[in-house]
Amino acid sequence: LPAGLALTIVVADNNPVSQREAYVEPALRGMPWPVVYGHEPNAGYSNARNKAIELAMGIEADALLFVDDDMIVDPGWLAAHLRSLEHFGGDVVNGRIFGIRERFPHGAKLEKCGAGNVSFRRHLVDPAGLGLRFDPAFNKTGTEDQAFFRAATAKGADIRQSDWPQIFNYYGRAEMPEDEGINKMLVTASMHQNEVARVRA
Repeated sequence: LPAGLALTIVVADNNPVSQREAYVEPALRGMPWPVVYGHEPNAGYSNARNKAIELAMGIEADALLFVDDDMIVDPGWLAAHLRSLEHFGGDVVNGRIFGIRERFPHGAKLEKCGAGNVSFRRHLVDPAGLGLRFDPAFNKTGTEDQAFFRAATAKGADIRQSDWPQIFNYYGRAEMPEDEGINKMLVTASMHQNEVARVRA
């Protein structure tokens, strides 16, 4: 943790029944930072992310970061996000996932991005700022993150790609297992199909 920086971990538990005692607290035991926990029983990508934002609004935070729950962060991940936000002077930083094809170069300006490895300034979600939230229409289909950041861009937000903040899939630096590759392709295909169906509707 960079000197002079305060960190709070926010956990949005998106299970029908709270898993705080069974899973969350044992996983966080011994953490040197404060943890804010919230239970969102209504399943959905947007519901979970909006719960996290709701909890974060009670913290005096200048920047918010999302990372997917099946990822491992690089030891320098947090510092790299903060460095990127300051270096580019923008509103949003999209980091790298190790081993995933790099579509955009370091520093590129993006129209949208995902939320698996992202940092953004508080004003995007603060009621006194843009007041953005993730659209519940995407709860079951995914791509809620891309819709969110596309809306941010439409309101003037600057999104930048950065090579510095890096996260890893559970298999680390090893080659992607075949079953994981197949799973990712099926999930991606399903999300694209859902997006096309929604546009047609």
